[in-house]
Formats: sequence, structure tokens, C-alpha cells
Amino acid sequence: MITHDEMCRRIVLAVPDGIWVVDPQGQTIFNNKRMAEILGSGTESLSEQSCFDCIFPEDLPEAQRQFAQSIASNRQPFDFRLRRNDGSPIWVSISCGRVFDASGVVVGLLGLFSEITERKLAESKIRESEERFRNMANSAPVLIWIAGSDKLCEFFNQGWLAFTGRALEQEIGNGWVQGVHPDDMRHCLEIYHSAFDARRRFEMEYRLRRHDGEYRWVLDTGAPRFAPDGEFLGYVGTAVDITGKKQAEQSNRHLAHLQRLAAMGELTAAIAHELRQPLTAISFNVDAAANRLNTAKPDLQELAEILCDIRADGQRASDVISRIQDLVLRRETRMEPQDLNSIVGNTLHLLASEAQSRRIQVRAELRPGIPLVLGDRTQLEQVLINLTMNAMDAMANTTTRRLTLRTRTNGREHIEVTVTDGGNGIDPDHLPHLFEAFFTTKRAGMGLGLFLARSIVESHRGRIWADNNPGGGAIFHFTVPVAQAEPKA
Repeated sequence: MITHDEMCRRIVLAVPDGIWVVDPQGQTIFNNKRMAEILGSGTESLSEQSCFDCIFPEDLPEAQRQFAQSIASNRQPFDFRLRRNDGSPIWVSISCGRVFDASGVVVGLLGLFSEITERKLAESKIRESEERFRNMANSAPVLIWIAGSDKLCEFFNQGWLAFTGRALEQEIGNGWVQGVHPDDMRHCLEIYHSAFDARRRFEMEYRLRRHDGEYRWVLDTGAPRFAPDGEFLGYVGTAVDITGKKQAEQSNRHLAHLQRLAAMGELTAAIAHELRQPLTAISFNVDAAANRLNTAKPDLQELAEILCDIRADGQRASDVISRIQDLVLRRETRMEPQDLNSIVGNTLHLLASEAQSRRIQVRAELRPGIPLVLGDRTQLEQVLINLTMNAMDAMANTTTRRLTLRTRTNGREHIEVTVTDGGNGIDPDHLPHLFEAFFTTKRAGMGLGLFLARSIVESHRGRIWADNNPGGGAIFHFTVPVAQAEPKA
């Protein structure tokens, strides 16, 4: 039969936690071996030690407060840092219970001590990691958000809160949706929820209300988060203000349309001449065919030749109309490999009637075998037509009317085109302003032709400029990157 005292001794030995019983002043009444191990004591007994001896000086006021509360009433477990005999810290979770004598007077305090140092270190690392993330996120030049696996947002960085002018409490959960433009709400939430359900990355553009009430376009990118074991944790995302980019895109679309309209204004005379010639020829050939048919024995071979001429002139007129459509319609820019020599040849063919009517001698010096360039054929033709028409206008009052178009390589990555006229040259004071919007030296000019030519060339990552020809007249130059050089840009 095990005695009561032996049973109590065995229970104390079996308890994996430290047991420490102290009197109301904190002096040791009893401790088990595990308690001495926790404190790193060289002996099993702590009889000569006060519980306050193992407290760091900076923690002593809090320890005395906790002790007084435990003496006054039973306490819920709490965590506390102790100082081992070698001075090193150790974290413990303490459960306290009062000890009474036979008359019900509190004669001591019993504490159960469980070591939790590893847990505290892990919690500290997590807090430090979270703090580093928050500092990084709040310093980032983008808007950052984090959502849990329930699709509800749980964090927004200071950049987001400063942008919206709202508190974190207002944005978390689904609060951020209140800042989305009503017209973008449905589209935004459809992308957001479908991406969550599929656990995939997403990008979306929508308008978000800024703190001053203005709606700004943002590009919001979200990526799924997973734990090391593969558990889905939610999403982390960034939003960037792209209002300037959206406005630039809209301006570019407007400019592209303006380019086509301005080019049409500059080309009115050339188009009229180009259409008049095949239409006049068609009319002449129709009259000739009618006359042949009125004879007693019409020459069928001659009539067949007349019909072939009519068909060819009709096709030529159709080609002119197709070019006009390319210039006027709002067609997207198509950056494709192009042969600049072919573009120059087509341009000269289009303006051949105009040159002939003005008695201008046109010469093409095209470098054979030049590399292809990357560009939009219609837009590059617009530039050449504009420069060629300007060159013709510059020779309106001169006796020497020679126009030369040249192509050549300019370094290893660009092709250069020059348009040289035999006019009176350019006033040196005008050279710096030639490509500015609304600058013109023509009485009926709008001042948009060269400005739009510069816009096209620069959109092709090229350069355009002009200077006076030492031999008389002016030279306009522009460059376009060769097709294989574009990826470097």
C-alpha cells in the first residue's frame, strides 16, 4: 500500500512543469527539481532564494504587481520572462494558486511554470518579420493590399491610405470597394472573384477615388499567396496610378486621327490630280470607243485595247481611293518590317502627276539592299508625302526645279531618308521652329504638317531635322530604326 505522502511525492516528480511554492513575501517554501532546472540552479532546493531574485531589474515592478494580484485572488495563466542563474533570459507561462492554512488564511502562493522560450522566440521572429514587411510596404512607391483566403482585405499600406484619404478600418474587408468608380465596379469585382476562385494571377484597370474626390485610373495586379505546405492563404496585390498613361493613349489616338486629317488637307491637290488623270483617260477612251462603234465595221481589236486601258485606269483610281481610306480612317498603327525604298517609290508614283503639272524634275537615289525598317507603311508614306509636297511648294517661284529623294544607312541601326529641293532655302531663324505645332511660313498653311511628321517619326523611335543645302535649297532628313534593332530600343 502506497502512503499518502509517497503518492504526493510521486505526483510532484511526475509533473513535467516547474512547481514553486513561496510565502506571501516571496520566499521559497517548496520547489521541485524541474523548477530548479528551469532556473539553472546548481542545487535542487531553492530554499534560500526569493522568487524576486530571478527577475530582471527592469521587469521587477511588473513582477511585483503580478505577485500582489495572485496573492489577492486566483489568476489566469500569464507569460513572463525570468532570469536564470547565469543571467540568461527564459520565458515561462505561469499558473498561480493561493495556499491556505486550516483557518483559511493565505500562507503562500503555488506556481506552475512551463518553459515557452522557443515559442516566444518564434513569435518574436514573426513580429519582426511582420514589422519589416509593414515598414517596407509603407515605404513602397505603390499602393499595396493583402487579402485573406475569404476574399476580404486585411491590410493596406500607407500609400493606399494616403491615396484614398481613408483609415485602415474603413478599407479592410470590402470597404475598399466604396472607392471604385460605379461604372467600373462590376467589371472589377468579376475579375477579382474569378481570379480568387481559380487561384491565379490577375491584372485589371479601374478608376479609384483619390482623397480629393478625383477618380484616377489604376493598374491593379494581384498574386496568390501559399504557405510552405501549399495551403492557400489569400492574395497580395499592388496598384499603380496610370492616369497619365491613359491620358497619353487618348491623346495619341486623337493625334493619330489629326495626323490623317491634316495629311488629307495637305494632299487635296495631289489627290485631285491623281484622280483626274485616270478619270480623264477613262472619259477619253469611252468617247473613242463610242466613235469606233458608230463606224460601219468597228475594229474589235482596237476596242479591246481601249477596254484594257479603261480597266487599268479604273484600277489606278481605285488604288488612289484605297490610299485615301488608309489616311482618313482611324486604323491602328501596324509596326511591321517595311522596305523604305518601296515606300519612297510608291510616294513618287502617287505624286507623279503633281510633279509633272509643276514641271518639277524628280530624281530617286535609293541605296540598294538596305535593311528593312520597323514601321507603319501608311504613316511613313504620310511623312514622305508631306516633305515632298513642301519641297514642291518651296520651288514654286524658282527656275531650278529639281527634287531628289535619297535613302542610305545611318550607322548600323537606322536608315535615313532625305528630301532635297532646289528652292531658296530656309531662314536660319525659322530652323529651330519648323517642327513646332502651328508654325508655318505659308499663307494658307495650318502649321501642322511638319509637326505631325515629327510626331510620326518619333513614334517610330526615329529623328527628323532640316538644314540648308550649301548648293542651294533645303534638305529634310528623317531616320527610322532597322527592324532587327528595335528590340534593343
